[in-house]
Amino acid sequence: MAHGHDPLDPTSLQRGNWQTVIHRDVKPVNIFFGLPRTPGKRGIPELKVGDFGLAVPHNYKENPEQIVGVGTATYRAPEQSANALNHRPVHKLSSATDVWAVGRITLLLVELSSPRPGEVFYGKTYQGKVQHAPEKEQRLKLYGGKLYELIENCLEPVPDDRTTASLLLKSIREYLDDDREGPPPRLEEDDSLQYTADLVWS
Repeated sequence: MAHGHDPLDPTSLQRGNWQTVIHRDVKPVNIFFGLPRTPGKRGIPELKVGDFGLAVPHNYKENPEQIVGVGTATYRAPEQSANALNHRPVHKLSSATDVWAVGRITLLLVELSSPRPGEVFYGKTYQGKVQHAPEKEQRLKLYGGKLYELIENCLEPVPDDRTTASLLLKSIREYLDDDREGPPPRLEEDDSLQYTADLVWS
């Protein structure tokens, strides 16, 4: 959505007339499972983003004045919240808006906050601070600080302070390829999702 191609793949074709697309409603129900990327193995399904009904181009004439306050509560980035125009400075919506939502979803998956996700505090004092689940410390031990750091980089309240879409993609690939972290988890033949929250997310 940010680039129209894979910015880390030199063989990926760039589109000269590409306009960054801001989805504005990235949330679990708008992410779908595809087949695993590796044929013949039971891997993690490829994820596909859908429902572009609220999507707008980055250079939308009235950005941000006419495009904030839509999307789903608790998945809106701070600059996308209904009261964002009352805070100074006002930030335009950009691919950073969708990066925030990716961080938000990843945090919910890591913390298994279900059925009700933790709150996002949009007031000026809190600047979009996200409430963690009470079990954060246990999850931190389970998943490691590297993943939490990546999530926090996505959830920075100020868009310019967030990791970019390209850096996020690069970090994810490095994380998955890092021998110290081990290979990405895979479901084996007899494995199943054991927790109610896992089933809800699926």
